[in-house]
Amino acid sequence: MHALQDSLHMKALEVRAALQQSLRSLSANLEDRVVSLQEKMQGMQSQVKGQLEVAQHGLHENLVSLMDYLSFSVQTLEERIHALQEHLGAMAESLKDKLGTVGQHLNSSYQGLQGNLHALQDSLTENVGGVRERMAVNLGSLGQRIRGSCTNFQESLHILQELLGPGPHSLRRTSSNVWSIVRWPLFVYMAGAMCCMLLSSGCHLFACMSKDISSLVWRFDYAGIALLIVSSFYPPVYYGFMCKPIWKLLYLVPISLLGEDSLGRCPGDHPTNNHH
Repeated sequence: MHALQDSLHMKALEVRAALQQSLRSLSANLEDRVVSLQEKMQGMQSQVKGQLEVAQHGLHENLVSLMDYLSFSVQTLEERIHALQEHLGAMAESLKDKLGTVGQHLNSSYQGLQGNLHALQDSLTENVGGVRERMAVNLGSLGQRIRGSCTNFQESLHILQELLGPGPHSLRRTSSNVWSIVRWPLFVYMAGAMCCMLLSSGCHLFACMSKDISSLVWRFDYAGIALLIVSSFYPPVYYGFMCKPIWKLLYLVPISLLGEDSLGRCPGDHPTNNHH
């Protein structure tokens, strides 16, 4: 029992001695590392201090050079401003001289223009007086001509009334070298117009009753339109070519034949019949 206690005591002493040895070695290592860190910190401080000194020196040199450049630029700018002021002053003097010359030229031009306007006014006054005199003379002669034309027109109307009154209805020439007027072309035209109106009114009245009746009445409507077209040619052609009967026949005969042919070719259906 005592031997076991002695052995345990000895092992405890050995462990204690080993721990103390480890602690001493650890403290020695820590002291070495602290010393090395202090040395490194001192080296870094000296290095940073040197770099800061170098940067401060470079910044000082840059500031000095910048101040020199700014002073030189300000001096150059002042010189340019002074030169510009002198140039502007010279330009102002030149512009003032030119404006004076232009003012004198405008004054002389205005005086000349005023003289020309007075001369033009006098000339226009003389011309207007002459124009008024000529217009008065021309208006007097024109009034005489108009009165003569009105007199001739009244005489022509009187002759036309006598010719349109009761008398022969055939084309003949009187002893006074005036053609007597026949009225049957006007009657043909009025008959064609009345037939067209009658057929058109009947067509629009009965076209809505049925499809067959619509087809038939639209045919009569087209026939009335064709009849009106043909009959409308008779008065202008007959009276226009009264002195040329050959040309009158050459126009009226083909127009009548074409009108008769169109009456026979009138369509049987109207496009509106497709809606039934």
